[in-house]
Parts: sequence; structure tokens; C-alpha cells
Amino acid sequence: MLGWLQYRETIRTPGTGQGRVIRQSASDEYAHVEVLVEPIERGQGFAFLDLVTEQDRIPSRLIGHVETGVLDVAARGFSGFGLTDIAVSVIDGSYHDTDSTPSAFADAAALALGNALAQLVPVILEPMLSVTVSVPMRFLSPVFGALNMRRAHIEKTVHHGDKDEVIFVLPQSEFGDCLQEIPIISEGTGTLSFRFAGHRELPDGLTMKLYCARCEREMVLPEVGGEPYSRTCLICGSSLEPPDSAAVRDAIR
Repeated sequence: MLGWLQYRETIRTPGTGQGRVIRQSASDEYAHVEVLVEPIERGQGFAFLDLVTEQDRIPSRLIGHVETGVLDVAARGFSGFGLTDIAVSVIDGSYHDTDSTPSAFADAAALALGNALAQLVPVILEPMLSVTVSVPMRFLSPVFGALNMRRAHIEKTVHHGDKDEVIFVLPQSEFGDCLQEIPIISEGTGTLSFRFAGHRELPDGLTMKLYCARCEREMVLPEVGGEPYSRTCLICGSSLEPPDSAAVRDAIR
């Protein structure tokens, strides 16, 4: 079941970050990028904006590589779920005529976004379903009882002949055995249909914090059925440990 739960991450407040790459090897490389990260309206997805107006800061030919670095970090997000409903704007930077390369700017942009996110608090978004149940009126009360146990929000109830139609929204993680339970509750007379209904903030009480020693940071994960969404880091694949465990204390020491 967990494989089809498409959680996402977002932010509530804006932040800025800078990334600078200076590599000295067979050929020197240099890049500097500064980004502004802002939350946008729910359901708007991801936006990348180039607000650098002076070509002597970052030439337009390199902006596409900046976007590549930004998208790479955005796909991972804070804990591996991927960012949504945010705008990342390139607001400043610098380059060198001979030493600046596309790969250096992609890496600098990734560092800039990573540094911006490190200052912000992640918000987990959980996938929602819009569910329509049609049952005879005498079964409405037990149907409502089943929905209340699943964090459902009832949008409306409509009477159609000898049946009542209930439209509600609930977290996809709570949908569980609804397909089997509703027919049982309605003694075989009820029908159910559903569709994806976007994402909604997951309550803080339904998240868990675990630590990844390889990434060297805390991961915020959804709690599903009393267990973390994953005990393996979604970014690097390492095992996750409770923040106060001996393994974490040794890793931080």
C-alpha cells in the first residue's frame, strides 16, 4: 500500500541560499549562485524563475544549467519526497569568463537551494482522495462513523430517490479497506467511487523524526499505522535511526 502514497514536501516561509563552486584541477572551475525560495499557492506545483537581469552576473546561456541543479535538489526535497508548491528564483550570482562551466553552475545551484532549505522547516503534504458513497438512508449513520475514524471531511450529502450520496475527502493513507467495508456496512446495497484530490498538510502529530548518518541530518517522515513511512533514507538508502539513539550519538560525536 505504501508504494502508491505520493507524499510531497513544501515550505511555509521564504528563504535564501548561496552556492559557490571553486575547483582547481587540470582546468579551474568557478560558479556562484544565489536563490530565493518562496511558498506558492497549493496545487501550483513548482516554478523556476530567472530574476538575474545583468549578464555580467550569470549569462543567460548558463541559466538552463542552474535550473538543472535546482531541479535535482527539488526532486529529493528535505527527506526524499520531492518539493511542490514552491518557487525558486535565481536572484544573483557571478561567473568567470574562462573558468565558469555548465557543470559548475549546476552544482552551485544545487548547493544554493540546499543551503536555503537547511534554514527552513519542512511541511509534509499527504495525498487526498475525493470519495463518493451512495447508500440507503438507514445506513448513513454507520457510514459516517466509519468515515470519522479515517480523518474524513464530509463535503456534502445529496438525496437521490431511495439513496443518499455522501461526498467526502480523506487522506489516501486512511482509505484502507473502504472498498470492502462500505458494501459490508450497507449490506451490499452501497456503491463507492473515488478520485485523486490533491495534497493537504499532514498534521504534525502524524509525523516522525529519524536521523540519517550518511546525509548527516534529521528526516521528517509521515507516520503510517504507527510506523514511519520508511526506515531507510529515501535519499541515500542508509538506515534511519531515532534521533536519540546510541548510533546517532556516535555518528554526531
